[in-house]
Amino acid sequence: MTTTPDIVARGQGAAPVWTSLPALIAAVALAAAVFRFLPAPAAALLCLALGFLMALPGAADAAVRRGHDLRRYTDASLLRRLRQGGVWRVLWPSALGTGLAALLLVRLAAGGPWVWLTTLAAVPAALLPMAALQAIAAREMAGVHRGATQRHVAQLVASVVVLVLSILLGMGQGLSDPTAPTADSALIQQLFALHRLWAGVEAWLWSEAAALGLLPPWLAAGLAAAATGATGWAAAALTLAVRLPPDDRLRALATASDAPAPPAASRAALGAAALLAIAVVAGAHWAESRLGALPVPDRPVSRLQTAAEIIGDRAFVPGTYAEVVAARDRTRALDASGRARIAAQIDAGFDAMHGNVDTFLDAYYSLPAEYLRLVDLGLGWASGQGAERLQRRLDARLISALDADTHLAPVLDSVVLLGHQMAESDRQVAALIDARRLSGVNPGLLRIEGAHADFPPRPALPSDGLSTTLQTRLGASAATGAVAGWITHRIMRRLAARGALRLAARGLLATVPLAGAAAAIGADQALLMAEERRNRAGFRAEIEAALDAQRAELHGLLD
Repeated sequence: MTTTPDIVARGQGAAPVWTSLPALIAAVALAAAVFRFLPAPAAALLCLALGFLMALPGAADAAVRRGHDLRRYTDASLLRRLRQGGVWRVLWPSALGTGLAALLLVRLAAGGPWVWLTTLAAVPAALLPMAALQAIAAREMAGVHRGATQRHVAQLVASVVVLVLSILLGMGQGLSDPTAPTADSALIQQLFALHRLWAGVEAWLWSEAAALGLLPPWLAAGLAAAATGATGWAAAALTLAVRLPPDDRLRALATASDAPAPPAASRAALGAAALLAIAVVAGAHWAESRLGALPVPDRPVSRLQTAAEIIGDRAFVPGTYAEVVAARDRTRALDASGRARIAAQIDAGFDAMHGNVDTFLDAYYSLPAEYLRLVDLGLGWASGQGAERLQRRLDARLISALDADTHLAPVLDSVVLLGHQMAESDRQVAALIDARRLSGVNPGLLRIEGAHADFPPRPALPSDGLSTTLQTRLGASAATGAVAGWITHRIMRRLAARGALRLAARGLLATVPLAGAAAAIGADQALLMAEERRNRAGFRAEIEAALDAQRAELHGLLD
């Protein structure tokens, strides 16, 4: 026969910690991991299941307290029958537990490793007071009141431990990243957004919760602390639930009694639990349908937030990244169009100089020009500078005939203009980034609509440094020393040799009487015309080839 002491001992027994707690921790971790992928009704059922489990210790303790209070009534008392039922005692702890379960899962799903660490600390923080108070409770408390007192103290201790650890870790780690995970359910996404408004106990520690501007500072700080402590209370309730003696689990659903052996489970209490489950699932479905029909910016929590795009570690107005990408593309297009315009001007300039080659050759194959070249060579023999004198005269004639300055000066103007345009484009991008940055906004008030590691880099473009390169290549004047000098260097030796031969011929003619001067001039003209017929085409080809080589070199600078 089972005696009362046997029943008391059985009622105070506990399930082995090594079989129940690992399963609980694994189940909660799995629930937090899959929470954001669940539809709203399934997430509600998950929270409800954890909420029912979480409510068992509190419901059992309430049954003991109420059973003790009911001793003042007679067995036939109407008040006794009304107050000993388990409907309300099951409903409100289960509803509260469902809310705490949702808070716990959101906190774990949206928090980082420090959140998991501080929450897990609630397990030993609940078990150690239970063990420490066992002897005191056995001496001070009678019967089934012992376990209720121990559990109540254990939950309080666990809540304080989680709160203090969160503060200490917050001091060491600083404000945590408030970025909320994505969710398939609009309702769960709103829960994550609501969690962002809280932003952890670290925000409370530095009074940043008050910076949200939604509540008075003392109330914002108090709510942040309460929410953090509530996660410790919830984790402790789950820990105590899996260690709850079998009789106390039954007592939670039974009519109120402080007898060692609990009465049978109350059908009314079970029915109330079923109605609560239906109401929670139906409410989640209704909320999901209403929220899903609203655009994200129009949802309740979203109205309190500022839309933002995270780029690197800074917040910007949404669309900033796309604007910068578009600006970079415009810079590339500006570079391409500017270089195309410069290339066209280069071609136009060299085409015009090609058209002036014959003007130069007409002057070159004239008798006065021939005599001037002979004079340059003759005067230069004594000083050894005949070639230099001839080159200077040829440069001057070639530059004057080709009119290179006129035809190539627009190229440098366009290069300078393109440089200014590229610098202005870069300034506009910098101004865009600066103007669209969100500063002075509490991270909890940001609704993240996109994230990027960093801005797109400014591309290295062919026009970078083009102004300096072309100016160096063309010189202070657009063509002097770059076109004419380049050409004359190539043809100088042949012209000098040809001039020396002419000078020798003039020496022979000097022995002819003065009357033969006219015949000599006529002979010079005839020889010059013969040379022109023989060499003009080749000379033109040399000059045009030199111009084309210079054209190709300038085009190469654009690529």
